[in-house]
Amino acid sequence: MLNIHAAPLLPLSRLFRISGAQRSAVIAGTFALAMFAVPAQAADSDAYIAAGAYYMFADQDRGVDNTNLGIQFNPGFRLHESWWLEGHLFGANLANDGNGGTDFYHYGVGGDIVYAFGNRDELTPYVLAGAGYNYNDVVPDVDDGWDPFFNVGVGITHKFFGMDMIRWRLEARALRDGFMDDMMDYRVAAGLEFALGKSKPTQPQPEPTKIVEVRDREVIREVPVPVAAASMADQDLDHDGVINSRDKCPYTPEGAKVDGDGCVLAQTLTMRDVTFETNSSKLTLNGQRILDQVTDFLKSDNKVNLSIEGHTDARGSDAHNLKLSQARASSVRSYLVGKGIAADRLTAKGYGETRPVANNDTDAGREANRRVEMVISKAKK
Repeated sequence: MLNIHAAPLLPLSRLFRISGAQRSAVIAGTFALAMFAVPAQAADSDAYIAAGAYYMFADQDRGVDNTNLGIQFNPGFRLHESWWLEGHLFGANLANDGNGGTDFYHYGVGGDIVYAFGNRDELTPYVLAGAGYNYNDVVPDVDDGWDPFFNVGVGITHKFFGMDMIRWRLEARALRDGFMDDMMDYRVAAGLEFALGKSKPTQPQPEPTKIVEVRDREVIREVPVPVAAASMADQDLDHDGVINSRDKCPYTPEGAKVDGDGCVLAQTLTMRDVTFETNSSKLTLNGQRILDQVTDFLKSDNKVNLSIEGHTDARGSDAHNLKLSQARASSVRSYLVGKGIAADRLTAKGYGETRPVANNDTDAGREANRRVEMVISKAKK
């Protein structure tokens, strides 16, 4: 068997001509190197690189057996919200029926469009479709060459043992190879994703406290005190009016009324920053981040139940608005359940345009009416 004549893939071709034990060591080493090289960023990032191994169910016309193993690398970055662009570099050794014949080799490079049903921070299914070119190194050498391929696939990804910067990944692909009279191959793969790019925003620093000098009941001056000079126990990181040392519920949502322990009272909160894509129940990335804060709040106070209410403005038909508001309220509930909040603590109800809080004849009024409200109730002790 002659080596591939395409220079860029020569190192990859040699990888598949070494022994199985050596190849396993190379794959393990690649994973270990990536784990040390990738910074500990949050999983909710705008880029990643994936590496894994796959098992290929080759088309019967290839004349190879079912011991076909390969590796793949998939760098990806976010295009918009849940849409990603992913590179696809792969190679496999196709064992030749165990009859003593020379093995075949299969390499390729391409790209995929990926749609993820989530933010990749929790359990996230995804679908993909793409194309590229692959090189079939076979016997006789006269049949060697580059051929176009098209593939579609499904997969799922999740945090790897709770680590923010690493996720496991499972997927299956169907690949149509233009080699000879077209070959239809199927692959199942497992690997790891390493998050890159920006990390989640940090907790904002509190405003500096001030020392006020008073003389004869008149304020003479205000002197800023550096935050570093005050202890963490004297700060109020969730801005609910209760300092950290006395706050039994440290993740209170902005603007919520609390008791003396810093825990919320029964009330209705309007969450205007929980937004959706236009005329859709799909949460925006910013909406997901706001709900991540709500998740922290619910986990810190397990006596709280939420009724999630969706509202729209008056544009469109009554039936459409009612359906859209219900879908959006249900989407919020599903997101919180997916983050680990017990389903029996959450209800979802859409009211459409039936409960306006402002005039629907103005842009400002319609914007005020498009909202998600969270009715907070306290569970019975």
